[in-house]
Amino acid sequence: MTEIALAGLSSHGMFNFVGVLVGLVGLTALIWVKKLPSTALYVSYGIILFLFMLFSWTLY
Repeated sequence: MTEIALAGLSSHGMFNFVGVLVGLVGLTALIWVKKLPSTALYVSYGIILFLFMLFSWTLY
């Protein structure tokens, strides 16, 4: 298997990803504070958790 060298993110790209992560933290805080039915709360947490993992993996 051959390795392919990928270009690193520019500083602008890094700031965009950090901004998205900060936005996800804000949405998580909003969901946590707001009263929602339990099903909607668990679905929202699942989606947010998936997005956190996706964007964290992208930054890694």
